[in-house]
Amino acid sequence: MEEAARNYELMRRDPTATNSFPKGYFELNGNEKTFVHRLWYNWPQSPVKIVTDRELFAEIGWTTVYENQRTQWNLRMSDSILTKAFLHEIKVSRRIQKIRPRHALKGKNSRGVSWRYIEVIDEGKSGTERLNDSKRKAASDGAKMGSVSI
Repeated sequence: MEEAARNYELMRRDPTATNSFPKGYFELNGNEKTFVHRLWYNWPQSPVKIVTDRELFAEIGWTTVYENQRTQWNLRMSDSILTKAFLHEIKVSRRIQKIRPRHALKGKNSRGVSWRYIEVIDEGKSGTERLNDSKRKAASDGAKMGSVSI
C-alpha cells in the first residue's frame, strides 16, 4: 500500500500531470485506491505461471513450454524461491492424490553401531561388578557375534 501511495503522489506532483490527479491518496475512495494499486504497485513476480497463449511460450526469462505442458518457471527468480514453489506444487498434487511422502530417514541407518556388547564383556572379565541377567545375556550374545566359525 505504501509503495502505491508514494507512486501515486509522485505522479500527482509531476509537472506534466497538470491537475490530472486533484485528490491526494488518502482522499481517494476504495475503488480509486484499488485502481491506484493496480497501476502503481510493483507486484512481485511469480516463480511459476500457466501459459495458454502460444505467443508467450517463447518469452525470455521463462522456461520453454512443450506440447504436453503449460507450466513455465521464472528463470529470473532465485533457486530457493523456485524450489519452494516447486515443492508447493508437489505437496498440492500429493494432497489431491492422497499420497503421503516417505519420511526422510526411513530405511536409513543413521545411528552408529552399538558398543554395548563389548562393554558388557569387559565388565564381566574385569569382575568389578556382578552382571545381572540382562547384562549376562548381552555378554553371551556378544561372544556369539565375536566367535568365528570356519
